Amino acid sequence: MQQAYQLQQLQVQRLIMTQSIQQAIAVLQMPTVDLWSYVQEACLENPLLEWAVDRDAVRKEYGGCSRTAREWFERRGSRALGAFADVASQAVAGEGVGAGSLRSSLHEQLGLLRLTPDVRSAARVLIDSLDERGYLPEGVGDYAAASGLPAVAFTEALMVLQEMEPHGLAARDLRECLLLQLRFLPFTPDVELACRIVSDHLQDIPGAGSLRAMTALDCTRGQWQAALAVIRGLEPRPGHAHSPDPIPYIAADVSVVRACNRWVVIMHDDVVPTVQIAEEYRRMLEKGPGLEDVADDRISPDVREYLLKKTLAATSLLRSLEARRRTLFRVAEAIAQHQGEFLLRGPEFLKPLTMKMVADDLLLHESTISRAVAGKYIQTPRGLFELRYFFSSALQTTSGEVAAGKGVRAAIKRLIEQEDKAQPLTDQDLAGQLLQHGVRVSRRTVAKYREELRLPASSARRRVT
Repeated sequence: MQQAYQLQQLQVQRLIMTQSIQQAIAVLQMPTVDLWSYVQEACLENPLLEWAVDRDAVRKEYGGCSRTAREWFERRGSRALGAFADVASQAVAGEGVGAGSLRSSLHEQLGLLRLTPDVRSAARVLIDSLDERGYLPEGVGDYAAASGLPAVAFTEALMVLQEMEPHGLAARDLRECLLLQLRFLPFTPDVELACRIVSDHLQDIPGAGSLRAMTALDCTRGQWQAALAVIRGLEPRPGHAHSPDPIPYIAADVSVVRACNRWVVIMHDDVVPTVQIAEEYRRMLEKGPGLEDVADDRISPDVREYLLKKTLAATSLLRSLEARRRTLFRVAEAIAQHQGEFLLRGPEFLKPLTMKMVADDLLLHESTISRAVAGKYIQTPRGLFELRYFFSSALQTTSGEVAAGKGVRAAIKRLIEQEDKAQPLTDQDLAGQLLQHGVRVSRRTVAKYREELRLPASSARRRVT
């Protein structure tokens, strides 16, 4: 068979993703923090873009569906947050707050002590060598060899450092850290037993090893539980008390409130970047070639073509931002309508809801709903939730209706919190309790939900009072 090239004309239908469509999809999926970075990069690349002062005028021109300017400023003032850029800058500036406070505190305590020069220098080396947990990653001999100071000075400096607050610092492992803290507690039988547990049976605390440890220590279950309560009150990472990890603050994209016997959705416009086309460049493009204007003569055809290209790019971004806002608003309204019982009564009344159901109601594609809720948060009377939280699978009930899986998880958590700790509910008991409330689930499903909630089994929850 001879092979040859030939031309064929075919007529097919294909979906062509233009650059503006790709940009709108990307903007819709971005969380608020990523959106700020994206818009800032766009402003750096496009000189025609500038930060908007009158947000409502921008929305009116590129899509409408806006609140009044007075409402926006009142809401921003009542929340006492200001612009999101200010909040973000404060969060970035505050990431390092407390990073050196532990060492500063220890150096301050060190300055109040009377020590020999070698011991003081060795103590400074040890303080600067503490990791974020407050532990010493190496032994005293290693620091002595590296610094050239006498090893006895480091031994004395270690004893001084372990006397400082917070207690438990300068330990080499978890066992030593806990023992250092127990040393400063008032001496009681429970503290004495806790010291013996940490010293010899720390690995036996979880699981079935506790029975073996109780036999070796010759103590009752009540004494064992009391000693464990003392151990749970200790801090395994004493350095975190002075150097906490930065708290990741989440700014809600939308809120839902109760007004006039209905749920009202309010967009948080102050957390979303708003830009506009600079008026100066807009006037330059509106000038005709025949106008007698000195400035117009300075605009060459190349400059005008460049401005037109950048104007199209800026307009596409503005429309993408407004489309993101409208879609998020519609999705939040649909969620509020479906989950009214949850907003009024709590997580146990969460109804089954899928993205396809919301997409059918809004005449949108399911992928659009998925992108709209990705990384977005809503403030409700029940707290702050990710929009994806409201989408849940369905479980059959005895009445023939359906219940949301997340609502069943909330019910399991409530039953475990209210149970008798001396006789905790087994997974089969929990399934029976749920059946009495009209929810039919198997024991395996209860066990799976309990593990997802990170709740231990009934044997591990049993407490002796």
